[in-house]
Amino acid sequence: MIYRLIYCSTATSRANTEDMHKLIELSKQSNSQHDITGLFAYNSRFFLQSIEGARELVNELYARIQHDPRNQHVVLVKYAQVSERLWSGWSAKFLMPTKETTDLMRRYATQSLFNPYTMHPESAQQLLTELAHLD
Repeated sequence: MIYRLIYCSTATSRANTEDMHKLIELSKQSNSQHDITGLFAYNSRFFLQSIEGARELVNELYARIQHDPRNQHVVLVKYAQVSERLWSGWSAKFLMPTKETTDLMRRYATQSLFNPYTMHPESAQQLLTELAHLD
């Protein structure tokens, strides 16, 4: 059975592009070994991520994320058993802020600035899906 988890968090500091690429490369290696797939969006302040895989492995990864010093205020947005993966081709797909991603995030904003903490769970999943199609 496959589970999908979506969470958001606040970055403890502004990560540069090089730091983010290193994080993603490490995540890809680990996720591939554990049959975890996912999509990771970052807008220089907030993280919004979806991970998919076996329940126990998704739970273990989320627990590590909650204790990662690069994150604070980690909040579970959505967690469900699903019939198929949305991110089947990606062990860890990362979307850096661009004009296109920023514009799309603003469309989903409930305030003047994008804040994933205020999003409805279905909106968060839809945003990630639309972001994935930009690449």
